[in-house]
Amino acid sequence: MSEPTSAEALEARIAELAQQLAASQAEVSDLRAQLDQRNRALGLLHESLTIQSTVDPLTGLFNRREFRNRMMAEWGRYKRHKRPLSLLLFDLDRFKLINEQHGKECGDTVLQAVGAIFRAKQRRHDVDCRYGGEEFAILLPETSLDQAFLVATQLKRRIEETRYPYKEAEIRVTVSVGIANAPELHPQSDEDLIQLAEAGKTRAKTEGYGCIIAIDPLDPKQIYRRQDPTSAG
Repeated sequence: MSEPTSAEALEARIAELAQQLAASQAEVSDLRAQLDQRNRALGLLHESLTIQSTVDPLTGLFNRREFRNRMMAEWGRYKRHKRPLSLLLFDLDRFKLINEQHGKECGDTVLQAVGAIFRAKQRRHDVDCRYGGEEFAILLPETSLDQAFLVATQLKRRIEETRYPYKEAEIRVTVSVGIANAPELHPQSDEDLIQLAEAGKTRAKTEGYGCIIAIDPLDPKQIYRRQDPTSAG
């Protein structure tokens, strides 16, 4: 058998290298696919962890920590552009009685349903949050005090007109609301805005529940503006 010529040997070597290159390319392609798959998995994990760290698992609204982050951002925007900023704090009245009379599971059912009411409202640019156990907060960018009272009135009515069925019971709730606004109530910081809304909410509860109140910033003992349950329009 004759020895292969140098040309034949070169062709064979080229063919061998071509096979090795094809195998390497296939391996690289497979590794790239694995990397893409892992990156997608990491992305989903990151998204899940982000949601867990910012969203209240019971209601699906932002949690208090994320609310504070959004508050700082919105306050900074307010300071730059001087557009009005309002804050509403909702407190479900006598909520502990629901837990005492019907159990915590019933209370959780009510909170979930109230959270759904907040999520279903039309103003998508607002920041909705579960602020505490039975407390909810809404940040209203570019919203005057008059407009904030309107939003509070509409949401309060929806919450109070809703029946919350649980086993044989049909639960109803009332809501007390505190309102604060910049610049009308002259808060000097985002913390001032929160404290004004907190004071309004507390006063609404001490006034007999079911009220919407903005406290006078110059005299916290005085009411700047008030809406009673019977005057909700």
